[in-house]
Amino acid sequence: MKDNKEKIGMAADEVHLCNRKFDEIIKEMKSRYTMDASLVRRAYDFALEKHKFQRREDGTPYITHPLAVAMTLAKAGYESDLIAAALLHDVVEDCGVTVKTLEEKFGSQIADIVDAVSAVSVSVENAEMSKRDRDVLSDNKLLNAIIDKGRQKALYIKLADRIHNLQTIGSLPVGRQRAKALHTQNVLIPVARYMRVFQLADELSDLCLKIESPEIYRQIEIGYHNILRKNAYVLEGAEGLKAFFYDLIATKDPIIAKYVVSLNFNERRVEGIFRHISDRLTESESLSDLLTKQNIPLYNINFTISDSCPKSPEAVFFQFYKELHESRFQLTITGISRAMSSGTVFYRLKDCFHNTYRLFLQTEKQRLAFSHGISITGKYADIQEYLNGYYYNRAEPDEPAHVMIPVYKRDGSRLFIEDGATVLDFAFRLNPEIGICARYAHINKLRDEAPLYTRLRPGDMVDVISDHDQAHPENDIPHVSIRWFEYLHTREAIRDLSRYLEFHASQASPKVLAVGEKGRERLEMPAGATVLDFVLATKGEAALEGFAAYLNKSTVPADISRPLRYGDQIRIRLEEKRSLPDISWLAAAKTAEGQKMLLSYMEKNYIHK
Repeated sequence: MKDNKEKIGMAADEVHLCNRKFDEIIKEMKSRYTMDASLVRRAYDFALEKHKFQRREDGTPYITHPLAVAMTLAKAGYESDLIAAALLHDVVEDCGVTVKTLEEKFGSQIADIVDAVSAVSVSVENAEMSKRDRDVLSDNKLLNAIIDKGRQKALYIKLADRIHNLQTIGSLPVGRQRAKALHTQNVLIPVARYMRVFQLADELSDLCLKIESPEIYRQIEIGYHNILRKNAYVLEGAEGLKAFFYDLIATKDPIIAKYVVSLNFNERRVEGIFRHISDRLTESESLSDLLTKQNIPLYNINFTISDSCPKSPEAVFFQFYKELHESRFQLTITGISRAMSSGTVFYRLKDCFHNTYRLFLQTEKQRLAFSHGISITGKYADIQEYLNGYYYNRAEPDEPAHVMIPVYKRDGSRLFIEDGATVLDFAFRLNPEIGICARYAHINKLRDEAPLYTRLRPGDMVDVISDHDQAHPENDIPHVSIRWFEYLHTREAIRDLSRYLEFHASQASPKVLAVGEKGRERLEMPAGATVLDFVLATKGEAALEGFAAYLNKSTVPADISRPLRYGDQIRIRLEEKRSLPDISWLAAAKTAEGQKMLLSYMEKNYIHK
């Protein structure tokens, strides 16, 4: 969420409140490790001064955002330089502070981290880019810093930054909320999981589900807490399982007990529950049918021992297991599984009341690795070698993975479709005739018209608006176009569209639309036309003196023989002698006009010389 640029200074009580929040961060850090208090204090004072006239869209002082980001990281146990960078993370992007200034005041490491998370600025080079283009470049900048330049700490700040933005996103329009959640799902969470920063990734996934599928989130949240409330007598109070477990550890073996760092009964995240039960959903079974204590483990039990303990976490736990099993709770291990998000091993437990639990046995280092990921688990060279295996599409960093997701029809019934599917895929899934006549859709009962190329998210309710007349098919109004192949993701929909066009090709435009810089040139060109054809059609003979063409968001000159796709945006730079026509250009040109121009040029410049 960007700041409000109105020059409204902070009131004395607001400054006091922010100072108290900062003191809480310091207290949290001191409880975990020895900190560099001077560095963190200087970072806070600098950020407070730079943000003092800025406010968030909800009207709160902007400095509350860096404070919240810093607190998220402090609670996760991150060190002083990262907390300082978190406090400073928006001063370059929003306050006009240069990276060089940060380097002089706080050192190159903090300056590099802040630079990595700062969006690409609007400069002479990219002033003409759309916001979408700049967003893609900003994603590439961040991912390049993390993957290629060894600035993994930048990811932690970006994740914590997005957590707070999603937590406070309620003042934004629903469309912007969904766009932010979509970006989080497609860009940030995949790289976080690859780097094994599971704690922050899981929190983001939960927030995304709440934004994208609020009704599903509400159902699961209410259902889960109803289960906890109904079973509180088993778990809470002096006679409950929690108290019994704590007392057992403290009294059974004091020598071993001193190695137990923590025993926590943590509530499950809604998104984790949804992921767990979504694989078991069927067309005939509703979500509420699966919200039972038999299907949903009540708690994640985290049993953590000191790294200095001479025994393994499993050996320590099993010293207490007999008493747990023979107690009135009859706690019993029923199996071993792996968490779906992280692959972390856990034991499945069950008590005599048919409550189930997930037990994680870890050392301090293993628990820390769950929060911090690969950046603390090895040498720099090993980490970089591991990261070299991470691929991201630099032209489309937000390209999603392909798995099956549940979506809902207008009547509330559920079906499953590939992740990455669009509104048009959904329309064909309902009925090929509906797909052929589709116009747009309403998603999650919003009045906004979602275009046919809109990607669907898990839990979306989709109402397709189509000119298909089921009672009188002869009145159907097809809207099919060759460009629809660009919109489709699923094999079934592509097949249905192909079969339709085999018999109705005349109804589909055989041309593709290509758009020049700033939309000045909009040409419909024959299917199969290339980048070179577009350049020759728009720049004429001037292009024969040399040019470079850039497609869509790419900053790399395009291959002139690359076929155009519908809606391609092409930026052309005439650059004398950059490249001159040769025989390969004749092969690259597919239109008669382009070939005629090239033949004329070659006849003048080669044949008659």
